[in-house]
Amino acid sequence: MDLVHNESRFQYRLRDLNAPAPWPNDDPQNVKIRTQAAADLTRPVPVYPGGFTLLGGDTVRGVARNVVMTETAGRSRYSALSVNFEKNRGESNYACRLTYTLSRLVNNTEDINFRAMDANDFDSEWAPGINDRTHVINGCFTYFPAKRWMLALATLLQSGQPVNRIPDAAVYGTADLNGDGRSFGDAYLGNSDRQPGETRNNDRLPWSNVFDFSGTYTLLKRKNNVLLLRTDVFNLFNAVNLSGYSNNATQSNQIQSGPSASGVLVRRNAGAPRQFQFSLQLTF
Repeated sequence: MDLVHNESRFQYRLRDLNAPAPWPNDDPQNVKIRTQAAADLTRPVPVYPGGFTLLGGDTVRGVARNVVMTETAGRSRYSALSVNFEKNRGESNYACRLTYTLSRLVNNTEDINFRAMDANDFDSEWAPGINDRTHVINGCFTYFPAKRWMLALATLLQSGQPVNRIPDAAVYGTADLNGDGRSFGDAYLGNSDRQPGETRNNDRLPWSNVFDFSGTYTLLKRKNNVLLLRTDVFNLFNAVNLSGYSNNATQSNQIQSGPSASGVLVRRNAGAPRQFQFSLQLTF
């Protein structure tokens, strides 16, 4: 049994020095939408539509809307309990290993491009990280039914990764409720506006479950020469897993529109389906 705690500080994140005033939107029954023009007028250095005219009559355009700097004020906490059980083959005809990890990862930044959703309010950004897995179960069972045979079943079960719920533009006419100009491309990190009443990463994808099977038969064994015939089946039960693999930000299942209570999950991609592999291995 292992206990782990990691406290990280001085992590990178972005601060907008010209951010508009806060725009609280916590009540899903009373959604408030602020236009970008209205938000621009609340910035420390206001951005006027069409620019503004100087005393001499010249019109000034292109005043910076966002003045962004990188700061090292981000923090994260990771705590985990890992329980391990292992049985070697010894005199018996089987061996097994089982590992269970209960963990929690929370942070107020995700990476160098992370920004607070509203008015640099990073205190409201404490939430599970996008790679947080509460439960992880990893196991392997190996069985030796006869002299030349070896059968193995391995599994990896993981609770779902967090989901960031963003406003549905089809309902509100825009996904930018506070008018700060954030786009959908920021949604994976949690930078975009969130569905009213939802906090960052407060929903979860379904569990990911993968079972792999392997069967090996020894055709020949003479001194250091071994000839094996092997069959592998990956994702044995052909499960549809919406997480647990690399994806790009715009196609992530961790971006979903609407409230978490709706239960709606748009499947943008999935893990690999069932795959077979046959091999002949010669060791000499």
